[in-house]
Amino acid sequence: MIEFPTIFASVFIFVGFSLTSFVLLFFARKIHGKAFPLSWLIFAVGNELLGWSISLLLLSISTIYASFFNVILVIMSTSMMVFGMISVLNEKYIQINKLKNRYKELVEILEVLKSKYVKREISEDELKDLHKSFVKEMAEIEVKIKELEKL
Repeated sequence: MIEFPTIFASVFIFVGFSLTSFVLLFFARKIHGKAFPLSWLIFAVGNELLGWSISLLLLSISTIYASFFNVILVIMSTSMMVFGMISVLNEKYIQINKLKNRYKELVEILEVLKSKYVKREISEDELKDLHKSFVKEMAEIEVKIKELEKL
């Protein structure tokens, strides 16, 4: 017979992992809005499955099928958590690299525009308008990069 402290610990661990999963999804939604990336969902589901497997392990159901199921559950949840964690951590660096690449593109475009202006292929007003919009976008990119690097 399973004792009350074991059942209490199992339920406590399960609820703790469930709350952790909900907190992960809350932060994912807070950071990314309604359409958060799949990596956060995988991370949260892996965390939830790990809670289930630890709860089952504590209850120590002694049938061969339950043990096999628990081993599979632990392997699956751990791999999901590792994959999700790596994806979540990589997400920031991927965004920073995309922003830096866009910044470089804008610098190159500005150089081309300046050379076209020197060759009189575009007017001074066009150059000013385009320069103003590109510089504004570059400033926004710099702010986004700084925000991401703080996280």
